[in-house]
Amino acid sequence: MKPMRGMGSVAVAAALGAALLAGCAERPQLAGPGGVGSGGRADTKPWDAARGPHSVGQYAQGDRAAWEKSLRDRAATTQNEYTRSR
Repeated sequence: MKPMRGMGSVAVAAALGAALLAGCAERPQLAGPGGVGSGGRADTKPWDAARGPHSVGQYAQGDRAAWEKSLRDRAATTQNEYTRSR
């Protein structure tokens, strides 16, 4: 019986094909606590967050009404190009 030639190249081609198809698999992307990219952290409300070096406005942590007023004042004065150009 003769040894089958070309079986090595068929095996290499099959292994290469399997490696290429393995790259097509997509992992599920789950949002929220326990999801892949979330790290299991729950989001905090912006008015409950601790003030950092880039915080703008005069509001106390946890005061939603003051935080919203701060946003309205900021939008009306510093982020309005029309009022800034006059």
